[in-house]
Amino acid sequence: MNTGLLTVNLAARLEAANKDRGTWLLVSEATLAASAARFRFRAISTIAIRHKHRPASVYTVA
Repeated sequence: MNTGLLTVNLAARLEAANKDRGTWLLVSEATLAASAARFRFRAISTIAIRHKHRPASVYTVA
């Protein structure tokens, strides 16, 4: 599957997960890795991503 489609799918899942978890910002592991030096994060849970074999870990700003 196209990496761009996976990214869009993940973004859509993160947006929907915000409503379910009562958060205002959820980020993926890639965003966490890119910005961990500037922000503090805490793990929230994992979400299933279509066409991926393992769930994605999600984080919010601490």
